Amino acid sequence: MKKISPVKNSKGFTLLEILLVLALVGGMAALMLPRLSTVDRVKSTVRRLHVVVKQVQNQARLSNTLHRLVFELTPEKDSIKDKFEQSFYIEAAQTRSAAIVMGDDNAAKKKDEEDLTPEPYKMDTKILKKKQTLPPNFFFEGVEYKDKSIENGKAYIYFFPQGYVTQAAIHITNREKINYTIVTHPLTGETTIFNENKNLKGLQQ
Repeated sequence: MKKISPVKNSKGFTLLEILLVLALVGGMAALMLPRLSTVDRVKSTVRRLHVVVKQVQNQARLSNTLHRLVFELTPEKDSIKDKFEQSFYIEAAQTRSAAIVMGDDNAAKKKDEEDLTPEPYKMDTKILKKKQTLPPNFFFEGVEYKDKSIENGKAYIYFFPQGYVTQAAIHITNREKINYTIVTHPLTGETTIFNENKNLKGLQQ
């Protein structure tokens, strides 16, 4: 009697096909993970800036000393890493003259950041131990004030002993599709984060 061979299931997958699919999935994951990691890092940096603004405001009030948050917007070449980086850090005034000159609240409101640049400053490491940089491929597009915008060089956000803060919009971008705007409120020192490029003048209207 002739034996009947079992019919092979043509719908199944061979081991080679399964390995090929796994290799493709692994390759796609390897390509996506660095991008996701960078986006998560810039989100963390934005949140960190949000916290730092409040911390510096408190430090200025407690120490009765003028402070400022410094943004280095002009890229400088790193001879070791061979790439361009931007940074932000905190400075504190080395004299109490600013607190004396700005003894009344109205003077503090009217004082312009350009008038404060001659004040001697030194890097303050109580909150940020060193200069902070943005994740790779992200940039400070500029710091916008009510009457001007700085896109090159250094930009400052001042924190007065009276609790006032320079009103500004900090623009962070990857120069493609991801944009953040951090807006500082002058009277409260609070910040608002927008997941898009927001114009300060437009927010004031």
